[in-house]
Amino acid sequence: MLNKTDTEFIIADDSEKWIATHPLITGSNGPVSLKYKNDLLVANCGGYIGEINESGCVPRKIKDYHKAGTSVIEFDGFLPCGSGQVNYKQTYRYSNKRLKVTTDVNFPPESTVSRHFSVGSLDLPGKWSSFVVIPGAFHQAHGAQAKEMTIPKFEGKDIMLGHWHRPPLSVTFKRPNGTVLEVGTGSDIWRWEENLGYEPESGSYKIILTESGLKFIREPLACCEDFTPESRPYRYSWYLAWRENGANKKLPQHQKIDLRFNAQGELDTNHLKEEIPKSNFYSYAVLDFEKLMWNKDQVRIASPYDYIRNIRTDKACWSVKSVMGQAKKIIRKLQGVEGLHGVIVRNLTPGPCYCASHVNKKHENGTAHWDIIGLFDFATWATNSCSEKLHLHTENDGSLPPSISGLFE
Repeated sequence: MLNKTDTEFIIADDSEKWIATHPLITGSNGPVSLKYKNDLLVANCGGYIGEINESGCVPRKIKDYHKAGTSVIEFDGFLPCGSGQVNYKQTYRYSNKRLKVTTDVNFPPESTVSRHFSVGSLDLPGKWSSFVVIPGAFHQAHGAQAKEMTIPKFEGKDIMLGHWHRPPLSVTFKRPNGTVLEVGTGSDIWRWEENLGYEPESGSYKIILTESGLKFIREPLACCEDFTPESRPYRYSWYLAWRENGANKKLPQHQKIDLRFNAQGELDTNHLKEEIPKSNFYSYAVLDFEKLMWNKDQVRIASPYDYIRNIRTDKACWSVKSVMGQAKKIIRKLQGVEGLHGVIVRNLTPGPCYCASHVNKKHENGTAHWDIIGLFDFATWATNSCSEKLHLHTENDGSLPPSISGLFE
């Protein structure tokens, strides 16, 4: 649901459990607020170039619409910066309890960045008990693993709780009441790590405890001098996901039927049709993505060192179009099976990958990307496509972040 007042855009789910707002006139920044059950989770989201905040962007065009289960705001404008104009385009896509953001920044020739360039920095008001960090792709390649940190009580002085020079893939913050908020980097890891062409390891990502809550500072460039980036477009994608702890959709009394595939990797619908009449309960197909057959061009490469040695995993990379096509084909076939009530999805999880061709790049050491945006796109399509035909569920033991546990809500 997307509405407008005289001053702001209002985006909400049908039940209005969550509500986000964006400024109507200077629509380049946002969300300026995100509430879940009247609890303010996010405030003052936006970026900056030096000391110039993107909230000062001058709009050329702002477009809003709703399509295929997604509410969209598109902003096109410019930020007066020195003697020139930095062009900004922002696209916000809301679906379920999830927001995808794409930021396009185009620096004119000889445009100078004064030390700091931020995309999607934000405030997290109120009390938070802990956060879980999924390390950046490069750090994972060197053995770093997810880590949970307890947030101490504020005692009169700001405290930096975390600092990284490469963007974490995601950080999931937890309220004392169990509500969780995930802030994640998009698929384009290599862009975030390029630091506008400055020296490597020149980003800055900080979590700071303040009297009013937390600040998450996200800067693809943080250096000690003025810097003139190459005049060209720079694109950054990122996301938010939120949910109440334990808010999973409940399955009715049902039977599970594991899907079978033939030697060519095609779904065997005959097996489903034979099993469905045997039960007095609702029949749910179990779609386990780790049991599907993928070719070598579809799977992830876990590190730059594996890319050099052509060592591949057996897990699909959702940045590959053919992976998406194969998954959609399975869902379409399941929609045609009479008596099937729904689908339980297993092992639909994102991961970093260095296969350069997956993102149309060529680099001798591979190109770092993360396939979570592909998962979002598949889930949005499947939810919309199956809305009147099949119930979709993610198997969740309570350990999944909101981006994954809420994929089909």
